[in-house]
Amino acid sequence: MSDIKVATVKTDTITNQAGTQTLANPAEVNSVIETFYYSLLANGSGENLATNGVLDLGWTRRSKSFQYAEKNSGMSVNSNGIWTFPSTGTWNATLVLRYKSSDASTYTSSRLKTTTNNSDYASTKVSYTNNSGANRYNHSILTQYMNVTDTTNQKLFYDIETHQTIMIQGGSGISSTEVTFIKLCASV
Repeated sequence: MSDIKVATVKTDTITNQAGTQTLANPAEVNSVIETFYYSLLANGSGENLATNGVLDLGWTRRSKSFQYAEKNSGMSVNSNGIWTFPSTGTWNATLVLRYKSSDASTYTSSRLKTTTNNSDYASTKVSYTNNSGANRYNHSILTQYMNVTDTTNQKLFYDIETHQTIMIQGGSGISSTEVTFIKLCASV
């Protein structure tokens, strides 16, 4: 066995909307992890939703802490609840909908709606929850992996379908509705 001697090893760096990364470790290039909680109404209560509706009240990025990892933030959401990706790649988006039901005889669903042309949205995934009783707390988890190749045209929003009045739990507490985005790797 022989040795190869090298005087210097050069690593390149790149910069994009998600931050600067060193190419010495390609697995970490442009990785993103961030969590947002559904904001409270001005009066401090959650959002009452009597029929179908978009989660567009407002989202706030959680601060980095032991409980909430955050790296290379960059996801953005507009006042219509439409999310924009900061960079291309394979992404995981997970919504945890927490709410209080008013009727035990119905269900609530959270729906992921996506577009590839920044215009026409279609339901691409749905999560149903049977309400466990009147005035009870419930939750629904919806997760999806997406291959984002065009940050201008590929977007998403979350829509709720309900046949009763529900109180969506908001705020920064541990029982809040939240969404987490994780960029896993480059587009596939």
